[in-house]
Amino acid sequence: MRRALFAALAAGWLAVGPAWAAPVPAGPLPLFTGDTGAFELVHGTDRVKLEHSGDRWWVTSADGVRRLADRAGVEALVARLEALRTERPVAAPFGRALPDAFDAPLVIVEGRRQVEIGGASRIPGLVYARLGDGSLHLMRPVDLDPAALKLVDRRLFPDGLGPVAEIDVSGPGLVLHASRAFGPWRLTAPFPSAADVDRIDAWLVRVAALRGDPATRPVAPGTGYQTVFTGPGGATTSLVLTRDGRAVLDDTPLDLDGPPEGLVPDHFGWLRKEVIRVPAGGITGIQVQQGERTVVLARHGDEPWTQKDTGRVYKSWVTDLFALLDPLPATALYEGTPEALGAAQMEVRFWREAQVAATVELWMDGDGRWWARGGDAVTVFEIPDDLPRHLARIF
Repeated sequence: MRRALFAALAAGWLAVGPAWAAPVPAGPLPLFTGDTGAFELVHGTDRVKLEHSGDRWWVTSADGVRRLADRAGVEALVARLEALRTERPVAAPFGRALPDAFDAPLVIVEGRRQVEIGGASRIPGLVYARLGDGSLHLMRPVDLDPAALKLVDRRLFPDGLGPVAEIDVSGPGLVLHASRAFGPWRLTAPFPSAADVDRIDAWLVRVAALRGDPATRPVAPGTGYQTVFTGPGGATTSLVLTRDGRAVLDDTPLDLDGPPEGLVPDHFGWLRKEVIRVPAGGITGIQVQQGERTVVLARHGDEPWTQKDTGRVYKSWVTDLFALLDPLPATALYEGTPEALGAAQMEVRFWREAQVAATVELWMDGDGRWWARGGDAVTVFEIPDDLPRHLARIF
């Protein structure tokens, strides 16, 4: 009789169970849904908190500072969390974990869900997982160390630079202003000049791709080169770059990924690398002067180029001359004033009918380098010696 009573009681207990116990799935159990837009990972003193807000992910690390998160890194982490599964619940006879299994757990929280992932279980290759309801499960080990997760968006300009209408650069020995408010890039400082459009655009792409971290030491005032970007609407962004790899974005000091080589422009770097362009079309007269000697060439219609005082005909020499002048390349910028060079040693004038269409002046300095100025420009550039050697052949 007693045996029958105990059997009936046992059967009833197992069938009904305690009123507060919820049924535990016997198979694999997904731990997270990924639909709350908020996660927190804690391991000892290391902590990472993720929040999705305003179409962006934000990350708060152990220092308590909230920063913009790297979207690709966070989405990869969330995908890993969504894939986490338990293998099976711990059976009732073995309902207790090993004594030290949860001494240093990895705690993962998503909304109201909390999972503690502990140490090795009695079954090789599996670890303990304790859910928020206190149930104990087994799962495969998880390699997620909050201290090692690199989730901060390290780009200085996460949204890019946006449209830039003006660039002002200033620093030791450098004042540079470029504008494209009325078409392609032009320089207005240190002097008005056409700009190397491709070079400036490539520079903007490199600046927009800069990455860095909060600075470990401040940037001393006056040690860097400040660039102010102005948008079409007048909004400005300030970026200070130093040659040793540090920066200040608006008021935030940063350590860059290495020295910003080539990102501090110079006077010559953004100039269009040409002194002048003189195409042959429409030119009817050429005057070459060297000291007291002058040679004048002219043509009419399709007739050949002829020296006016001798009647000598020029063909290949004139063809080669226009090839050297369309364009005349520049290799460096003369830092002094044109007056310091004295009178031009050679000069070439081109006529279109009775009007002077272009003028090129050339100087040779004491080091044997040739310098040239073209058109109405006041800028003097160093040039290869191809043009002066070609001009000398006419005398």
